[in-house]
Amino acid sequence: MPKYIPALTVLLFFFMGLAGRVAGAGEGGGSEPIDRLNLGMEKYYAAQDFFYRQRDPDKAVELLEAAEELFGGAEDDYARSYWLGRAAFLKARIKTEEGKEEEATEAFLQCEAAARSALACDRGASEALRLLGEALVERNKNDSAFAWAYLPQAFLLLEKAAVLDRENRAARSALAGYYLEAPSLLGGNPKKALAILENLPASEDRHEEFLAASRLGKAYALESRKEEAAALLTRALAIYPEDPQVREELRRLRAEEEVQNFRLSFYPILPPADGLVLDGGVMVEYGGFSPYLSGSYDLVEQLVYYSLATRLTLSPAATAEVGYFRQYASRHPGYQYREGAGGRALLAGRVGEVSWRLIFSTGKSAVTGRRRSTSLRYRRLRRNPFMRIGGKRWVFILRSPPAGWRRRIII
Repeated sequence: MPKYIPALTVLLFFFMGLAGRVAGAGEGGGSEPIDRLNLGMEKYYAAQDFFYRQRDPDKAVELLEAAEELFGGAEDDYARSYWLGRAAFLKARIKTEEGKEEEATEAFLQCEAAARSALACDRGASEALRLLGEALVERNKNDSAFAWAYLPQAFLLLEKAAVLDRENRAARSALAGYYLEAPSLLGGNPKKALAILENLPASEDRHEEFLAASRLGKAYALESRKEEAAALLTRALAIYPEDPQVREELRRLRAEEEVQNFRLSFYPILPPADGLVLDGGVMVEYGGFSPYLSGSYDLVEQLVYYSLATRLTLSPAATAEVGYFRQYASRHPGYQYREGAGGRALLAGRVGEVSWRLIFSTGKSAVTGRRRSTSLRYRRLRRNPFMRIGGKRWVFILRSPPAGWRRRIII
């Protein structure tokens, strides 16, 4: 037997043992096991990006399934349950947007079960409370029958999450989202949402920044602060440019602005109501400019009065107008009050139940002979009953002020 055979045999067994140790370490059975939790989180955030930013739901679901498999092997009970709930919640959002309601409901139920398992491990976990509260809101907010049963529970969970950890920005934002989405009888309150969202600190999490900006934009829109609402919604779209809900909200907001910026109004001939005078007129409103033509006919004195002018609205309390006027004064019937070119500036305000108007006008008065005048008028506020019937292109408004009728039709 050659002398080198035993030496070759020893070397062969040595290399086989080394290969086995390397293979065992690669499978997680050695000294450096796979960190399943962090790998699952990487896939989860990649799925979130594919869904919200790249709008690829199929790829997002594929990544979520891989993340769920990794989360299922995590050793820590709380972390395993919490992240399985997060993955199920995102999957439910995807299925909801795709219109697959049954699959979405199933995923929301999986999320709720996982969140409850996480709370069984740590009853004071703010993030698990937030997750369970958001899942209950999303699953039941469009179902009026279940909303009354589950939304109060969701509110208590979200409120508890925000109270237990006051540094939890996501929990405070989620509570504000509840105030925006819920009916008023179940705790909905846009003003409370606004107070929370305006005081949220900045976050390095782009998804949380998107949620806060979109919610604050909606809160501003509900408060009729439309310029600020548009700015916040635009900021949200800078993070996720293709988000359909924010794009629709911004489109609706801009459509309302266009309707408000151009409006045609006319005042039909009205029956005598005050001083036996027939009134009528037409106005075109575009932005702050409002050209108008109005006229009236005094049945007793048989005189015609009219105004052809343009009004500039600087703010609800400050207006100015210039044009050609022929007006009358009710205290001097039969006399022409003002005729010719003129202008007027008006400032208005309110102190308690008293409203006031300060008027500066120029133009010759046939009664007083003065070309300029200044007057301060005030009155105690009264409630004027009115009825409003709305549509997409027109609005009818009927008003009954204390002195006579004025009917206005807005097209």
